[in-house]
Amino acid sequence: ANSTRFKVELDWAYVRTIGRVTGQMIADAQGRGGIGDVYGLEVKDTSTELIRLVNSTLLTGASATYDGEAGSANGRVLGFLHLLDTDTADNLYGKSRSTNATLRSGGNDAMGSVNITLQKLRAITTTCEENGLNRSNAVFVFSPQQRDKYLQLLQSMGVMQQPTAALAGFTGQFLAIDDIPIWVDKDMTAGNIFLLDRENTRVAVKVAPTLTEFGITEDARKFFIKMYFNLYSRAPNHNYLLTGLTT
Repeated sequence: ANSTRFKVELDWAYVRTIGRVTGQMIADAQGRGGIGDVYGLEVKDTSTELIRLVNSTLLTGASATYDGEAGSANGRVLGFLHLLDTDTADNLYGKSRSTNATLRSGGNDAMGSVNITLQKLRAITTTCEENGLNRSNAVFVFSPQQRDKYLQLLQSMGVMQQPTAALAGFTGQFLAIDDIPIWVDKDMTAGNIFLLDRENTRVAVKVAPTLTEFGITEDARKFFIKMYFNLYSRAPNHNYLLTGLTT
């Protein structure tokens, strides 16, 4: 019923990266032995820097630092740690999660420097399924360190190459747990694992990466590439956070 609904708010996050090449750089790059279009290369590198900034901010931005009212532009990015760490970050979408249980994540467990186990990964999946997660939309996000721990776990279980092969370890590297894929990202905090609902937890984009040049105030071409976006989840309790795993 409409009486059970309430209004929530989430500001757009504004991020940008700045590039600059001098007139001398442009001239030298066009000469014999130069790299050619140095301005185009600067645009490419600045675009890559923006992608890295967005990715790292989403994955490693500290919980309880999202500020929808003031603060730095990066402070307005709702990272996964804020979304999932219900105990530390009480405010979400301008509401208190201590009094609005539907805004709480499926769970956030401090693991106390233990190794990951299949039992634990299955348990948090079950919890999120009980909250409404469709497992066909689920994905785990691991750090490279947790990927290695998971491979060691499989190895200890005897999941290896055929003994007649002159190989050790694993090939293909398509990782999954009970058909739930594992994505590995270098920007993940080493001891963390996310379980995410891809259907209901997404990044919304208001303005796609856009290049704007500054006015000419020197013998140079200077520009910035901006993006307006933010993370949101229509079902926070379909997601789960593990922190403090041994690395």
